[in-house]
Amino acid sequence: MLFVYDKENWHYPVEMKFADKEIAITDLSVDHSNNPSFIDNKELFIWHKQKWAKHNACHTGVCPGTDQSEFYSTSCETNKVWVYHRQNKTKAFLEGPETSYIASGAGILYAVGLKDKKLYRYTKVDKKWSTMGLENVLKVASGPRGSIFAIIEGNTIVKYNKVTQSWKPFGNRHDAFKVTVDGEAHVYLQDRDNNVWKTKTSESIDNKIIECKKKAKVGAD
Repeated sequence: MLFVYDKENWHYPVEMKFADKEIAITDLSVDHSNNPSFIDNKELFIWHKQKWAKHNACHTGVCPGTDQSEFYSTSCETNKVWVYHRQNKTKAFLEGPETSYIASGAGILYAVGLKDKKLYRYTKVDKKWSTMGLENVLKVASGPRGSIFAIIEGNTIVKYNKVTQSWKPFGNRHDAFKVTVDGEAHVYLQDRDNNVWKTKTSESIDNKIIECKKKAKVGAD
């Protein structure tokens, strides 16, 4: 099942079964038009024109593109990033580092280096990758107005300060498994026990909104 939180309750608008097989989501993303995409058993599914489209090849990660006509995914075989174009149904590799995790926001693609665990960014304008001064990175998330959050070793969250161009601790939790940000800049945290937390203030995550079941876990170890 795909569960959606509507600020009051969790609900599941779509029961996702393919060939009578239950779906086990290992990565999940929502694009600029609120269309979800997910990876099940290294297969990529995109919600497009009111139906699910399956994309062949082997995938480990997915996130929206820098505009509504494209999206990114990570290849199992090469650990490099693919960029898919919806309109002409073409795809191409982005030359760059091998990655373990990708996210996007405000026209920028972010990636965690597979081997060096550094945080990278890619913009279509520059058409090149650059590091962001952060190491030992596990996962990354981007929110509105270019806000950036990352989980680093020790399972703690840090936030990027654009003014000082430096990273600062965000909250005091040390059990982060996955972090994401909604369109209103609320930060959501999934902890190692599958509880989901939401920011109550701008610098803390202390409001537990749901205790997830093991089978409803989003993300991969």
